[in-house]
Amino acid sequence: MVNDGHDTNVTFMSAWLKFWLEPLLADKRFNDGRTLILLTFDENEDKDVNNRVWAALLGGAVPDHLRGTTDSTFYTRYSALSTVQSNWGLGSLGRFDTNK
Repeated sequence: MVNDGHDTNVTFMSAWLKFWLEPLLADKRFNDGRTLILLTFDENEDKDVNNRVWAALLGGAVPDHLRGTTDSTFYTRYSALSTVQSNWGLGSLGRFDTNK
């Protein structure tokens, strides 16, 4: 609740993220061509505004031609689950994650 910025602020959260994430991305033992990190910020402060989720894909598994690009496609939490299942050849966990 502290490091994710929920009970703190973006300055605190970004300092923790830099401390935790930058060494992993710099370590070739961890960040090889198969590493994919989904970094997600999933809520806003205003309950009257439709919540928009921001996410970034990081790591060696991101193809060179997609680095630095954006995608405005509508995704759900089931989309992320389906991506993990597909990437590791896992079966579907239910009807909501099928074909997302």
